[in-house]
Amino acid sequence: MKEMLTTMVLLTVFLWYGCPDRNSVNSFSSPSPSRTVESVDLVMANSPSPSPSPSPVPTRSQAKITSIKGGPICQDYILQKVAKEKTSASKLARLRSFNTKDKTLSQDLVKWLETADDRKLAVFELRSGDKKALILSSRNVEATGLASNLEYWYVEIEGNSTVFQSLSKDPFLIFWGKDGLLNYWVIDYSDEFVNDKDWDNITLDLEHFVLDSDGNSQLMKEEKYVKCK
Repeated sequence: MKEMLTTMVLLTVFLWYGCPDRNSVNSFSSPSPSRTVESVDLVMANSPSPSPSPSPVPTRSQAKITSIKGGPICQDYILQKVAKEKTSASKLARLRSFNTKDKTLSQDLVKWLETADDRKLAVFELRSGDKKALILSSRNVEATGLASNLEYWYVEIEGNSTVFQSLSKDPFLIFWGKDGLLNYWVIDYSDEFVNDKDWDNITLDLEHFVLDSDGNSQLMKEEKYVKCK
């Protein structure tokens, strides 16, 4: 009887201390997979989306360069086109007297004059029948870098105005076309030249614009990556 009692005590101790607790095992288990997935999804959601890469400027080997005979900036070449495109009624005259302080000047012109070099100011009037355009050219005193080489133009027709810059100083690149609209050509450095600035291989863009009835500039044609000679 005593031995049986001892055996029962030992069995009770074994059952109490010998078996591992299921709750203890679970308390040391790895984090739940669902929480890990949520964390990854959160990181992905907060990660900034990649921005699109800007279009690369063509290199000299990629750009299709056209050689044109027409002077250092192809001005003679363009004047030949102008002679075919302008109306015979288009007449340009230089105004020797122009008051830049006139109170009746448009606000657009007053603003343009603020950045125009008054020492290099030239003023023209372009007529075709009863149509009239006021044209001014100078240099932009705020221009830097390559832009400092460009002529600064202002054209005003019946209260509408447009401003552009060009390598040409010739007002005859602005004319009344046979279509009855005011046309102008812009000569500018090409993106390829602006990118590498190879002064031994200057390439230009030649652009023909028309001012519509609302005074908005519309690009009609262009010749890109032109090498003038």
